[in-house]
This record gives sequence, structure tokens and C-alpha cells, in this order.
Amino acid sequence: SMNVKIERIKKGLSQRQLAKLCGVCQNTIVKIEKGEIDTVIVQNLKKVAEVLGVGMVELFFNDEQ
Repeated sequence: SMNVKIERIKKGLSQRQLAKLCGVCQNTIVKIEKGEIDTVIVQNLKKVAEVLGVGMVELFFNDEQ
């Protein structure tokens, strides 16, 4: 989701750095940022939200900026 990319950039993290902090591969972050969350394990979405310090609903299901 674009929200993930925005929050990642706000925190000064690259996709690779975020992936490492979340314990997932970089391709998972790419998929999430493209909005392909239906193919990503929910646990990985939770990890991303925790690392970015943003709630799951706000990060993945809220289109308001």
C-alpha cells in the first residue's frame, strides 16, 4: 500500500532495511507497497505495522492521506 511506502520513507528506511527489520524478504515489502497484500501472510503485515509504528487498519486499509 502507498501508506507503507510513505511511512517507510518518513522513517528514512529503504525497502531492504525495512525487510530486514521485519524479518521478511525485500520482495514482500515490494508486494505490500504495490498493494498486493492478498498474497502476503497476515503475520508479515503485522510485523511491518509494528516496525513502522502504525496500526494495521491505518496502514493497510485506510486510503485517506
